[in-house]
Amino acid sequence: MTHYVRECVVTYRNTRRKMPAKCIRSAEDAANIARAVIPDGPQERLVAILLDSRHAVLGVFTVGVGGIADCPAAPETVFRAALIAGAAAFILAHNHPSGALEPSDSDVTLTHRLDRGAALLGLQLLDHVIVVPRRYYSFREKGLISGGALDSAK
Repeated sequence: MTHYVRECVVTYRNTRRKMPAKCIRSAEDAANIARAVIPDGPQERLVAILLDSRHAVLGVFTVGVGGIADCPAAPETVFRAALIAGAAAFILAHNHPSGALEPSDSDVTLTHRLDRGAALLGLQLLDHVIVVPRRYYSFREKGLISGGALDSAK
């Protein structure tokens, strides 16, 4: 089921690819969902995994598609999708086509901006996960994001 509201499109659970987890309990769960929805290719793609208060996946929203080394993303785009979907929390996820696992300075800056903005709106940014084949990098696991925990869902 897809809802169209102005220029925002949020695709809900029944997508062409099967989601690997019903609820997200860990960064690995988020990485598996990211790998399922981000196609392999030479471009970075940033998605927001929208979650309810029990961390069940409401939908996945493509925030932006970039080049081989970066992906432009506007915080208001993420927040609009989260609010329209009625999300309580979200996780950012993107790929690094280069295979490098470490976040760039722009990845860190964007994450901190979204974390601060989410708090103002009553949302939680639970993690930001970078995926490459068979590995992932979690901002939460590295201590770069604080706030709500993934495993504390009701």
